[in-house]
Amino acid sequence: MSDIVFDAAQGEDSAAAASEALTVIFSFLSRADSTPLSQRRRGEGFMLDHEGHPLADPSADPAANAFETNPNINFEKWGEYWRKVHGQRFIFAEQPGDKSLERLQRYDQIHRVASGPTNFVQPPYRVPLDDRGALFPTVIGHIPDYLRPRWDGVAYLNFAKPGDQNERM
Repeated sequence: MSDIVFDAAQGEDSAAAASEALTVIFSFLSRADSTPLSQRRRGEGFMLDHEGHPLADPSADPAANAFETNPNINFEKWGEYWRKVHGQRFIFAEQPGDKSLERLQRYDQIHRVASGPTNFVQPPYRVPLDDRGALFPTVIGHIPDYLRPRWDGVAYLNFAKPGDQNERM
C-alpha cells in the first residue's frame, strides 16, 4: 500500500514537474517495539520511553517503551500512526517562516501488507510434511511461530537536486 503524503507539484503543471529527475532518499522503516537490537536495528535515540527520553535498549525493559511492547502484534496500530500522525507531522511547518519543507518535493510512504510473507516463511509456501513426506495428522504443534519481517515499510523523500537534503533550512 502506498501513500503520497506530500507532493509539491500539486496545483502546478504536474506533467512538467513529473518529468524532472529528483534526488531520492530511500529509508527503511521499522516500528518501535521491544525487539532486541541484535534482531532489528534502529537509529540511536529513535526509541522513546513514556517521558520522551531515548531508550538505549528497547528489550531491556519492554514496559518502558512508549509505543509498543510486543514485537509481533499491533501492526495496524503502527500503520495508522505512521500514516495519520507521523506523515502529517513530517510535512507540517511548525513556526511562521519555517522553511524546512521548502526543498522537499515529495514524500511517499509504502506500507507493508500485514498479511504478507515474513522473513522466515517466504513464498512459495511449502506443504507442512512430516519426515515421511506425509501431511501431519494435526496442525497443532506444526505451525511455525510468526516472526515479523525486519522492515515494516519504506519512505521516499524526494528533492529537486543533489545536496538539497543537506542544506540548512
